[in-house]
Amino acid sequence: MKSLPGSPTEEDITTNKYDSKPAATLKAGPSDYYTVGTVLILIRLVSEYCVCAYDLQPLAPVIGRNLAELLRTFNSRSCQLVLGAGALRTAGLKTITSTNLALASRSLQLVLWMIPMVRAHFATLTTDPLASFDVVEKDIGHHVQQLESKVLSIIDTLLVDQLNVWDAKPPVPSKQFRNISRHLTKLHEAVSSVLPEEQINDIYEVIHKNFKTRIREQLVKMNIQNNGGPQHGVVTAEIIFYLETMRTLRALPEKYLSDRAMDYIWTR
Repeated sequence: MKSLPGSPTEEDITTNKYDSKPAATLKAGPSDYYTVGTVLILIRLVSEYCVCAYDLQPLAPVIGRNLAELLRTFNSRSCQLVLGAGALRTAGLKTITSTNLALASRSLQLVLWMIPMVRAHFATLTTDPLASFDVVEKDIGHHVQQLESKVLSIIDTLLVDQLNVWDAKPPVPSKQFRNISRHLTKLHEAVSSVLPEEQINDIYEVIHKNFKTRIREQLVKMNIQNNGGPQHGVVTAEIIFYLETMRTLRALPEKYLSDRAMDYIWTR
C-alpha cells in the first residue's frame, strides 16, 4: 500500500531512522502533551485511517465516518472510565485522583488538536459533508470541560469542609487553614506536570474566586466585621497565610493576591 507523501516508509522503520530515547511528553505543534499510552495507539490508528483514505479515495467518505466513530468511542469510553469511575472496576484503582482527571483531560486535548488536521485531510479527498467530525469535536470539548469541572468540584468540597469547622481564634494558622494550604499544594503537584500553565492558572483563578466567596459566607455567618477587633486580626492573619501559599505555588498573577484583592470578603 502506498504511503502519504512524506510519511515514514517501512525502510525508515526497519533501519531505526526514527529510534530515539522515549520523551516524557509528546510535542504537537507548539505544545507539549503529557498523555497516556492509549492515545499514542489512537494516533497510530488515526494515521492509518488517513493513509487508507488517501489510497482508496472512492471510499474516503465511509472511512471518514468510521474514523469519527472511532474517536467518538474513545471519548465515550474515556468518560465512562474517569468521570463514570469505570476505572475503579476495570483497572483496580482505589479512587479517581486529580492526576487521573488531568491526564484524561490532556489526552483528549491532544485528540482535539488533531481533529482539524484530520478533517482538512478528508476534505481534500471527498466532497461529502464531514459533519461527523464536527460532532465528535464538540463532544470531546464538552468532556474536557467536564473533567476540569470535576477537579474544581473536588477542591471546592475540600475547602468548604474545612471552612465549615473553622473558628476565628488562635493559634494562627489554624488547623483548617493549614489543611486548605495542603490541599491546594497537593492539587498543584498533581496537575502541574500534566496540564499547561495557562490551564492551571485558569483552574486556580476559579478556586481563588470560590475561596473568597466561601470565606465571605463564613464571616457573615460568624458576624465578623472589618473593625480592627481581635477576630478581625485573626482572619487577616489566616488570609495572609492563604495568600502566601498561593504565591508559593505561582499559580496566579500577583493582582489576585494583593491585600486589596481580598477586600471582597468583608463586603456585606
